[in-house]
Amino acid sequence: MTKRRLLFVALGLIAAFAMAACSGGIETVIVTEFVTTEAGEAIVETVVVEVTEEATEAPVQDTIIVCMSQEPDSLYGLNSNMFVTSMVLQAADPSGWINDRGFFYETYMLVDNEFPTFEGSAGGIAEIEGTGSEAVLSVTFNFKPEITWSDGTPFTVNDIIYTQDVVLDPDSGAVSRGGLDTITLEAIDDHTLKVTYDAGLLSPLYFQPPLSTVNGTGGAPLPQHILGDLLPSEILEQDWVRLPNPVLGPYEYVEWIEGDRIVMQAVDGWWGGEVATPNLIFRFISDTNALLAATLAGECDYATSDGLQLTQVPFIQQSADQGLIRYDAIPGTVWEHIDFNVAPREDGSTQLNGLALFADLRVRQAIAYGTNRLEMTESILFGEVDPLTSYLPSDHWAYNPDTAEYYPFDPDQAIALLAEAGWEDADGNGVVEATSDLSGEYSCGRGSWTVPAGSELEATFHTTSGNAMREQLSTLFQASMADIGFQVNIDLLPASVWFGAPPDGPLRARTYQIGEFAWVSDPDPGALFLYAGENVYRTPDGEFLAAGNLIEAYPELESEVTLPGAGWSQGAFDENLRSFLSFGRPEAGQLPDGFEVVQNENIPDPYDDYEGGNRLGWCNTEATQLLWDGSNVLTPEERLPFYQDFQIVFAEDLPSLPLFQRLVVEAYSPNLCGPEVGPANLTTWNIHTWTFDESGACEG
Repeated sequence: MTKRRLLFVALGLIAAFAMAACSGGIETVIVTEFVTTEAGEAIVETVVVEVTEEATEAPVQDTIIVCMSQEPDSLYGLNSNMFVTSMVLQAADPSGWINDRGFFYETYMLVDNEFPTFEGSAGGIAEIEGTGSEAVLSVTFNFKPEITWSDGTPFTVNDIIYTQDVVLDPDSGAVSRGGLDTITLEAIDDHTLKVTYDAGLLSPLYFQPPLSTVNGTGGAPLPQHILGDLLPSEILEQDWVRLPNPVLGPYEYVEWIEGDRIVMQAVDGWWGGEVATPNLIFRFISDTNALLAATLAGECDYATSDGLQLTQVPFIQQSADQGLIRYDAIPGTVWEHIDFNVAPREDGSTQLNGLALFADLRVRQAIAYGTNRLEMTESILFGEVDPLTSYLPSDHWAYNPDTAEYYPFDPDQAIALLAEAGWEDADGNGVVEATSDLSGEYSCGRGSWTVPAGSELEATFHTTSGNAMREQLSTLFQASMADIGFQVNIDLLPASVWFGAPPDGPLRARTYQIGEFAWVSDPDPGALFLYAGENVYRTPDGEFLAAGNLIEAYPELESEVTLPGAGWSQGAFDENLRSFLSFGRPEAGQLPDGFEVVQNENIPDPYDDYEGGNRLGWCNTEATQLLWDGSNVLTPEERLPFYQDFQIVFAEDLPSLPLFQRLVVEAYSPNLCGPEVGPANLTTWNIHTWTFDESGACEG
């Protein structure tokens, strides 16, 4: 019997015992077992288990046990960026803002649970004084006066101001400071905070109170009355960082037993309302199979996504069908995609000596038509998610549903596009080759590309090793591409190599040809870091223009811009006015008065020290302009048209092929009520409402 088979039988026995113990008498549980033999043959077997157990009266459940596979490294929020740390901290968090059940936000700390608006609300008001680069955005936040720390000390906005001072201190150990140095905080009174942004900075997330939650940069407020006499560096040495009481959230810390559990208890008289279950435990079970078994046995009430694997999904589905557990399997914010290097450097550093296999849009489109994304989601994710058609998921507020019409699986269309682009299998070896010299122009003034006649459409496909999901994805992609004449040679690399620092890491150094990895979606649809392909400028007229639009609007720049000396791009592309304004780093004196760069392009290359996340080499003026414009207005209604249009440009120019969102799987007791998992929120965001109902009805 294989190790995998032993595991399934063991879990089946635990599941049977769990059911019998609840009801008494003889309970029969049928568990279907999927067994893979050493020869790779799939066999379906059925295990029938009868367990006799005396009926017992179920005890009152006053403790929620959440089981996770990792242990936090710290409970000092600004000092840790571990996912499991955030999950624990959320139980003690005041939720100045949180990700809601979809892709927006809620607040519990502001009056009437309302965010500030420009019209004014109970939660505050936002205002802009001045225009253009002199515009100053200020936001006034009205906090609930009843908010108190768990030791009874009243909360004031001075706790937030103190927290900013700590986070910005270079010795604080903060893992991120974000834009906290671009805002000024002022206490209008104990419960009113005014935030003023630096001139010209308009943040679409202006309505989020800073330093008010584990979900934001810098974490939740720190208790000034406890820590105020310490230097930021001294806080790191205190026992307080392991049990950081007092708290502003529904649960406070009781003890941390290293390697085993963190114990919490409900805050007596919490300002946010009733805490439904008085005790909370976070257990650490590193073995994911043991974690699932403990959940089936009733030793865990909730198993978090970090502790469950995709390979367990069929068994989890089956256990849920038997009534042994409940589970949520939803598309998460992490999404897989295949990237094309659309403008490889021809300096000898890029694979295939920089052969521009994917510079022609028709080749990229052929690969999209030839990729069976539905097969991937059904085979890898058990049909729990749909293929992705945009960089935003379909339930995102800014998603454009028109993208769903692009690139259905159609191998015949793929073959026809390759032929149109000059690629056919003339020698009958199953791989298409260039039937003549192929050529074209790179976008944004980077020069021309050529593929010599006879070159085969063959490339190395990189993604990470040691990841069963990506190994299966790669194999499916390879098979699909073989059907259209594209030879894919899979080369799985350790994550430390694939994502390695440049110039050695092929992804970040852009020396790859085609590869696969994941990004993380955000409730905010901004994507300049990923897809800004050219510089954006402020003009003397107060406009903000991407480089291509700038040259069109101001043709006189041809004679007024001072170009740097030859070799500034280190051989990355042709050097001319267009490429310099798009990709260069203009210094004082090189631009006429009144022109300045406000957003750098984000294509990593040696000459710019590999800055940015646009590892596609994609430069599209319209795309960059839309992304900038969408990031420089404030309301979702104003931003929506820009991101809707950007998604169409992205789909049509196809620098990257979205595949699917990763599956977030969480399992829990049938009688646990209250969990509401969303694509972007932390599991414990509403844990103060969780309770038990022995009937499993979870009504009310």
